[in-house]
Amino acid sequence: MIVTYKENGWDVILQRHHGKIAATLLNQLTWVKDDQRKLDLLLATAEHDDSANEFEKSNLITKTGGPIDFHMEMFSEELCDRLMKQAFTRGLFIVLLISCHIQFLYDGASPEATAYCRRLQLFQREWRRQLDVTEAAMRRYYTILQWCDAFSLILCQQQIPPEGRKLEISKGPEGESFSLFSLSDENYLSVEPWPFVSPSFTLNLEIRTLTSLSFKSDRQFLDELWAAPLSIRSITICKNS
Repeated sequence: MIVTYKENGWDVILQRHHGKIAATLLNQLTWVKDDQRKLDLLLATAEHDDSANEFEKSNLITKTGGPIDFHMEMFSEELCDRLMKQAFTRGLFIVLLISCHIQFLYDGASPEATAYCRRLQLFQREWRRQLDVTEAAMRRYYTILQWCDAFSLILCQQQIPPEGRKLEISKGPEGESFSLFSLSDENYLSVEPWPFVSPSFTLNLEIRTLTSLSFKSDRQFLDELWAAPLSIRSITICKNS
């Protein structure tokens, strides 16, 4: 989950909702407008964090009782295996991209994580052969997924710089740099250079606010998360004319 501390408590965005926002961004990109693998890429982007269902997990709070943000998550072979198997049932191209995402997150994080990522490389070679996808094409597709992931995380973590200052999102598939900045306020944003098909579109972020600052157990946290009031933050992405 994505947790932001606020004056009135914790703002929480669920991990799978972040994936949906990333997929919504991808759906607007000119890079994949007519790509034959667009649907699979959309599914992979929407599902790249699907192992993180907060209502099926444990260890959701810190020792001091605060909710654990996704940055604090450690490598778990069990969760990675679950994510891979879920993706595998959707399609080989999807699991190929999910395996790239696991490498991006965890390669080098620990000896166990690195060994796991080395095993993924063996699977990737065979999957690419079956799909007739080159390594360069795989890397390009994953770069697009990761760009949308990074953009979504900026929005979900409420990291928009004030006063129109620019923030780099991530490198695009050709290695180019893209900057995000606000226009009239933080709910009206633009990107340069403009990578989207539409001149403007709107994203709706679902935010749950928890007023308790600490929790005695995972159960208490999940009960309050389930009952927390929902607010919708509408963000319009529009071309800067």
